[in-house]
Amino acid sequence: KAAAKVAAKARRLKIELGRTLFKAGARQEGGALLTSILQQDMEQADALLPYGEACVALGQHDDALKIFLRLVTQRSDDSAVRRLLAASLGSKDGMALLRQQLALDAKS
Repeated sequence: KAAAKVAAKARRLKIELGRTLFKAGARQEGGALLTSILQQDMEQADALLPYGEACVALGQHDDALKIFLRLVTQRSDDSAVRRLLAASLGSKDGMALLRQQLALDAKS
């Protein structure tokens, strides 16, 4: 049990370091830290949020929208998630990307 707590704390510190590095301009290093965490578990909500923020900063709106749609189902009460989802939808191609994600353009 103690080992699990230490591992969780180390993961949180790694996430914050990745977020801080990315925001400070060391985008490659920060992104690599976040990616390494997500490679272990793609459902890590605490790592998905800063990864999604990084996608927005890099103009990768399709990836950001996918992440925020996943997060909003896990954390629907989280105002940061809702704000970031709204910003993604408000991007130039946001609604088209949403239709694509929801397969509304697919012939059924």
